[in-house]
Amino acid sequence: MTPAQQKLIELSKKYETTKEFLKGISKELDEAILEVAKETGVGVFFTDHDGTVFRVAKGKGTYVAYKDYIYERTRRHPKEKPGITLKEARDAGFDVK
Repeated sequence: MTPAQQKLIELSKKYETTKEFLKGISKELDEAILEVAKETGVGVFFTDHDGTVFRVAKGKGTYVAYKDYIYERTRRHPKEKPGITLKEARDAGFDVK
């Protein structure tokens, strides 16, 4: 077996294990999003202790899947595309930088 083949095998095992783990988290996240949507409604802003602002929004169709509800947040890193702009978060009353 070549080093490249060995690396492929190791990475594929890691990928498949991680993929299954993420499927479980994705299901739990979808359930949590739905719970928040039922609890507070769609479009209500909230924040975590790091200052990231979130809201539950109606899902947008994608080629992979269409979800009824999604979460959006302000970006954590400058190169990320945010679901909530800093202006939107400020307009909603949050102190964000």
